[in-house]
Amino acid sequence: AAVSPAQRHHFPPAVQARHHDHGRLMRIEFVARSEQFFLLCWYFLFKTVLSGSCYVQGMEQKERMTSR
Repeated sequence: AAVSPAQRHHFPPAVQARHHDHGRLMRIEFVARSEQFFLLCWYFLFKTVLSGSCYVQGMEQKERMTSR
């Protein structure tokens, strides 16, 4: 049986499975980390927007007070 170059490059099933498992674990870890990062970003964004809108409202109120 002639072995094609593609077949020669393939790892044995056991090695492949182990590698796949490792990859899946790494991916899960990465996703968990990026999820935390994502939540943190959202939290800061939310806080910034909130403080920003409060600031803008305060400025508008000041302007209203002075324009009277």
